[in-house]
Amino acid sequence: MPMQPPDFGEAPRRSQEILSESEERFRLLVEGVKDYAIFMLDVEGYVSTWNLGAQRIKGYEAKEIIGEHFSIFYTAEERLPADSLKIDRSFVKGLGEDVEDTAIVHMVIELAHTLGLEVIAEGAEAEEQAQQLKEMGCDMAQDFYFSRSLPPEEIPALFSSDTLT
Repeated sequence: MPMQPPDFGEAPRRSQEILSESEERFRLLVEGVKDYAIFMLDVEGYVSTWNLGAQRIKGYEAKEIIGEHFSIFYTAEERLPADSLKIDRSFVKGLGEDVEDTAIVHMVIELAHTLGLEVIAEGAEAEEQAQQLKEMGCDMAQDFYFSRSLPPEEIPALFSSDTLT
């Protein structure tokens, strides 16, 4: 007698229903929290969810804020007293090799530019890293790809050469 495939019947559909019900209960729970502001941003920094706590603390109703950029929360006076942001070499090291490092660098560049900050990446040690940073819109990069460490008296000669781009 040939082996028959198992009849799962409604099990997959029921599992999906249970998952959907669970997600809905979680959504309602988060929306009902009043003591803490809980909201999500999409990858470009726009508000995509808003709970009662966020409404109480920030003063915006969901219909007013969903779809707005998070920078609406910060006036010019409240922003960091900075004009640039530096990306640590530990993230630049993984560019093009580590998906998470690459995503973090890309998102930090985008976030910094959204906030009007110039971005400096530390740790560009290979041409591929420098090129990828440039393609991501990074404003400046530094490290051994451009030059080894130099004594102060040798720096003017570096700037007069054609090696910097």
